[in-house]
Amino acid sequence: MQDWFFIDPTDLKVTENLYPEREIAEAVFAHLGKEFFLRIPDSEIDYLALYMKGQGNPSTSSVISQEMDDLVLDILREIRSAFEIDLTNDLNLRISLALHCSSLIVRIRYDMQLKNHLTDYIRQTFPQGYDIATYFASCLQKRFHQKVKDEEIAFLAIHLYKSLMEQQNNAGTKRVLVISSLRRSENLLLRQTLSNWFTDQIAELAFIPPAEVDESCLDRYDTFITTEKGRFYDMGLALYINQFPEKQDYLNLKLAMDGFESINDILQIFHQDLFSPFSKKCSH
Repeated sequence: MQDWFFIDPTDLKVTENLYPEREIAEAVFAHLGKEFFLRIPDSEIDYLALYMKGQGNPSTSSVISQEMDDLVLDILREIRSAFEIDLTNDLNLRISLALHCSSLIVRIRYDMQLKNHLTDYIRQTFPQGYDIATYFASCLQKRFHQKVKDEEIAFLAIHLYKSLMEQQNNAGTKRVLVISSLRRSENLLLRQTLSNWFTDQIAELAFIPPAEVDESCLDRYDTFITTEKGRFYDMGLALYINQFPEKQDYLNLKLAMDGFESINDILQIFHQDLFSPFSKKCSH
């Protein structure tokens, strides 16, 4: 823009309702215009608003339109016919998919689809969820005449696999709280990993941002995990876990939920390089 290169209004035909994103874009550009002595055209404001709408991560079901809920329900019915798996009664899944698709459809229409460096990992780890997500994406493609990329399919797979996992009988007794500031999709991916590891032990698995943790959580949950080395980690309340957990994270979590049952449980929390043979004879 400092070189007087702006988006041509004819390049962008926006049909979305851009409230409140456009108000935010206007405020942003008002500040930039004063800072850099620029007169920002409406086309630039519209594009920033559109980008924010496509990147949005809504968290409340009140923003879901009836049209979006009907769309998700119709696709789940098609999935039921194709895979003989009924997900239509999972209200939480319908809400999650509707919230996700509200932004996804904007990205599809305006060629702004997200990158996802975990696509291969998700495809290999949750193959059934990915297959169903591919079918879900094909239904969107028929309606909006735009191809849904593999990276976006992987995000859909996380939501669908979560529902598949919850359909399984769970006899666990442990109530686990994960204190996390990660994005919704990243938390869902972590949720599936933890559910896979401890499917027979976890009765409840909740995710709460650090700012929402209060005293009532101390009584409700048995095990506390955090994805950041912040206040709750420093206090010793929560066990730190990597966003992409590995074997050592599994061992640490298993210990936190099971406690010490044998000397091997204690040895497993230390790296082998910390041990060395000791054969000195003691004399009295």
